[in-house]
Amino acid sequence: MFEDECSFWLHYNGAYGWFHHNERNPLSMDRHSGKVHVYGAIAFRGKVSLTLFRVNMNSNLYSNLLERDHMPGVNVLYPRAWTLVQDNNSSHKAIF
Repeated sequence: MFEDECSFWLHYNGAYGWFHHNERNPLSMDRHSGKVHVYGAIAFRGKVSLTLFRVNMNSNLYSNLLERDHMPGVNVLYPRAWTLVQDNNSSHKAIF
């Protein structure tokens, strides 16, 4: 199973820097409000899963997504054994 994640900005406002939500300022926004993350996995025998999320990836989220979304699908495609292939992202170093 090959898996990876990618982030997409939903809009471009021409401004550089981070925005922080301020309840007194209705024009402010959360730091990642315009971003969506996609996490997917594929295998030789077919697609495994595709998950969308809005929070930043960390090791806890990674292990939850892997266990909840990817492992059931890959176990259907490869009931006996399979190998996980991933990049060296620090969030991929979660311990189950």
